[in-house]
Amino acid sequence: MSVCITRAKSFLKLKKKGLTNGEYPEVRSISIWLDDRLWKLDGYTSVRISTHKGLVNVDINTHKQFWRYVNSVWRLRSKCRVKLSRGERRLTFYFVFVREVELYLSKGYITVDVNENSVAALIYGRVYIFEANIHEITFRILL
Repeated sequence: MSVCITRAKSFLKLKKKGLTNGEYPEVRSISIWLDDRLWKLDGYTSVRISTHKGLVNVDINTHKQFWRYVNSVWRLRSKCRVKLSRGERRLTFYFVFVREVELYLSKGYITVDVNENSVAALIYGRVYIFEANIHEITFRILL
């Protein structure tokens, strides 16, 4: 409900500025986010969508990029987005893929502080200061 209120407020604000085309807001495109209870991939060639009339089977035409993700380390997430075409009777599915990321634990760290005239670095407990004179370089470029 808050999305509707946000869109209505946005329309009223644009209408005051004279940036709208009509008297009332209109819906140009419809997209729906489906969670795991509302859709299920049936094999890799069709999708089952839950509607008010029950489950509906929709055949899909997959793209080459879809097969790259399916046949690699990526896995399909539980959410997908469905976009309804305005003129045609066509659904476009946007699938979300995720993959496991290995955690990288650093063995050490380097702290760097960049100032106008110097760069200070803390490397293995020792402080190193490098004269940079960035202030004079940028001051002369600006003049």
